[in-house]
This record gives sequence, structure tokens and C-alpha cells, in this order.
Amino acid sequence: MKKSKILISRRRGIGARLSEARAARAGCLAVLRHLFPESAFVLSVTLCGEEEIRAVNAETRDKDAVTDVLSFPMLAIAPGEDPA
Repeated sequence: MKKSKILISRRRGIGARLSEARAARAGCLAVLRHLFPESAFVLSVTLCGEEEIRAVNAETRDKDAVTDVLSFPMLAIAPGEDPA
């Protein structure tokens, strides 16, 4: 199995406990390994508050609103291409 990484960071003032962040990391890792058993991957998750996600949403999508999730590709990958 290729080496994979999942990084979860918490911003100050976010109520998520370390045990919850570890559980989220383990869950993400299990799902991605199940879906892509032959691929290596890196997933970075940042837990942040409404003010920060609203600012990022406005900056990146020109939407001045709070949202639940923002996602961004790390690399441009053609359909069917293996990034590894």
C-alpha cells in the first residue's frame, strides 16, 4: 500500500477536541483507502469558525456567505489519470 497522509488542523476558538480531530482523521483515512486502495493521497482538513470560512468563501468564490465546506484541488488531474 502506498503511503498516504491526512492532516487535520484546528483554528483557535474551535470547539473540536483533539479526540474528535483524531476520529475524523481515522474515518477519512479508512474511507479513502477503501475507495482508492492502490493510490497514495494527501488530504488536508482545517476546522475553522464562521468568520474565517466566510472570508475564504468571499475571497475564492466571490460569495460573501458562511458555508459548511470548501474544497480545492491540489493538482490539476485529467480524467482517468493516476496522480501518483
